[in-house]
Amino acid sequence: DQPHLLKSLCIVNSAPQVKVKSPGDLWQWIRRWTLSRLVSMETLGKALGKLLFPKPEQAELRRKMAERWGRNDKRAYLASFDAIVGWGVENR
Repeated sequence: DQPHLLKSLCIVNSAPQVKVKSPGDLWQWIRRWTLSRLVSMETLGKALGKLLFPKPEQAELRRKMAERWGRNDKRAYLASFDAIVGWGVENR
């Protein structure tokens, strides 16, 4: 909204936008928003680990995912999750 305040920006590990556009997007967003407030960060890490590393031989990766995700600051995670929805690089 105030482009004169920003000289440059480097965004890493992000999609070009995080927008809720379809009923499916809305369902995914509501589900993740709700779960992230109800369960621990480690539990979220376990769930994400199962999605990202589904093969039996990836069990160690799933374990590490849960352990490392569990060390994330939950307040910071929730704040960034809430802030990024609706964000995009497209011109308005």
